[in-house]
Amino acid sequence: AKSGGPPVALNPSPAVRSIETSSTVALSWDEGNRMVSQKVYLSTNLSDVASGADAALIEPQLADTSLNVQVEGGQTYYWRVDTVDDEGTLKPGIAWSFQTVPSTASQPQPYNGGQFVAAMPTLTWSASLDAQGYTVVLGTDAAAVATATEGVEVTDASYSPDALVNETMYYWRVDANDGTTTQTGDVWQFTT
Repeated sequence: AKSGGPPVALNPSPAVRSIETSSTVALSWDEGNRMVSQKVYLSTNLSDVASGADAALIEPQLADTSLNVQVEGGQTYYWRVDTVDDEGTLKPGIAWSFQTVPSTASQPQPYNGGQFVAAMPTLTWSASLDAQGYTVVLGTDAAAVATATEGVEVTDASYSPDALVNETMYYWRVDANDGTTTQTGDVWQFTT
């Protein structure tokens, strides 16, 4: 047990309000003074974490100061570490938070419904949870884009197509692949 210093866990990682891109998140922290064990809470429900509800308790007796957890995309997670000291006294921690990116591509640029887009655009989107690559489908037929099973493979969250025709409505979709499964994206549209 560490002696001296604050009685509660501090210095959380991931940092408060950070954005995580993996479904496995490594939680870590500095232990509280005279720590013998810790209780770790994690939930998308702040009230459960803040109150120390059993529904949020994921580790009732942890001696280490790190823990890997599985999370879902597009969520805000709250977590807290309570310290049990060498006298058996429980020292409740404070609630920290982090967010996860969505499981599917989001925040398209050009934005959905965009007009007067350049004929040589760079299409971009926000990264998807655990994405190892993306398939981009682009065309002028909404139904064909929606049902396409093939497209252009890219590893980054951007794609620069060949020159497009001015004053034409284009539809596009980005599917995210994590190496095992593919998350089919929404169909977006813009006009050049």
